[in-house]
Amino acid sequence: MTEYDVKRLAAILSIQADIDGMKAENMQRSHLKQSMAYTDYDFHELTENLMQLATISNDNLHELILSFEGRVSKNMSIQENSGTFLTVKEACQFLKVSRRTLLRHTKSGRLSIIRLGRKIMYSKEQILRDCTISKTSAK
Repeated sequence: MTEYDVKRLAAILSIQADIDGMKAENMQRSHLKQSMAYTDYDFHELTENLMQLATISNDNLHELILSFEGRVSKNMSIQENSGTFLTVKEACQFLKVSRRTLLRHTKSGRLSIIRLGRKIMYSKEQILRDCTISKTSAK
């Protein structure tokens, strides 16, 4: 496997991870009866990127990867920061609210959840984002 093959594969895997993350976000929002975060156009754009990677020459591969690099590094930093998940109890302590208040905000769609089997988890990053949205929309 050449250096270009490795770079091509890394870019393909990165785009595929983006697509999987986008699908998961849309499924979560659908479950909460919220509007979709990503449209068919977003998925189509990434599919086009995958097709480009499959057919591009090695000479042009370097330029294409550089164009992806900003998006890839942004997504990597998001993944690194979103690694903190909170249980219901921890989320209550973090937000300084009762369990009932937390679940009420979750049910109303103000807070997003992540289900791991039967367990409900909250992303600390998503809580901060959801709370910021709530504060700005309340003004």
